[in-house]
Amino acid sequence: MKKIYKSIVSGMALILTLGACSDYLNQVPQDILTFEKMFETRQKSLDFLSSVYTYMPDEFWQRLVGIGDNSQGTSGPWTGGCDEAEYVWGDNAANLINSNAVTPETDMVRTFCEKWYKGIRSATTFMDNLHLCNKLSLGDYEQWTAEARAVRAIYYYYLFRVYGSVPILEEPISEQSSLGELQIPRNSVEEVVDYILSELNIAMSTGLIDNIKKGSPSTSDKGLGHVDQAIAKAFKVQVRMLAASDLFNGSNTYFTSLENSDGKKTFPFLQ
Repeated sequence: MKKIYKSIVSGMALILTLGACSDYLNQVPQDILTFEKMFETRQKSLDFLSSVYTYMPDEFWQRLVGIGDNSQGTSGPWTGGCDEAEYVWGDNAANLINSNAVTPETDMVRTFCEKWYKGIRSATTFMDNLHLCNKLSLGDYEQWTAEARAVRAIYYYYLFRVYGSVPILEEPISEQSSLGELQIPRNSVEEVVDYILSELNIAMSTGLIDNIKKGSPSTSDKGLGHVDQAIAKAFKVQVRMLAASDLFNGSNTYFTSLENSDGKKTFPFLQ
């Protein structure tokens, strides 16, 4: 009898324990920021815009490419890789370039591509969803959307500077995409240049403030650190200079054979 009683008590205890575990595991976390909440208030929307900027490279940190004090890395070891400077220590990426030791497995090759496409995705997501916020101040939507568009174009500039022809992604790629769907062909150098210049022009005509320091004295979040017309113009100049250089204008025969699997030439070449 005692054994039966103990079995019943043990069974009831087990059922209660399982029920308690089920209730615990079925709880919805209250401290997780969902996508909808990211545009719940003006400040949260501004925080999202700030995250779009976080992939901007640090031009002054060229010793350790892709790492360093700036978690997003730098724009490249170009100063130490040419005659502008000489790094005497061995642990800098300029040595990899000058010794022809860069491969697809080199960390900085992966880092550049990864971080700037993350920034591009973040900018596109912000632009597509800022309308969800109904707490914006007058002019916020136009300015912030234009900023995100300009920043996205700037990330493409940095990709163009490193790789030349790169894929232009019009929409964010789904996390559920298959490996085959990720095999995206490169756009040509001409298409990349035209896209960057076009996006910067659109941003300048749809909301970028002429001088960010004089944009809105009453709101500090429209001040330093935001892209304005002058910055967009500066990057337009940089894009045109690169496109006109021997690296990208078609005069360098080293690149003339580069093409996509469908035969499309990705670099221009002079006849």
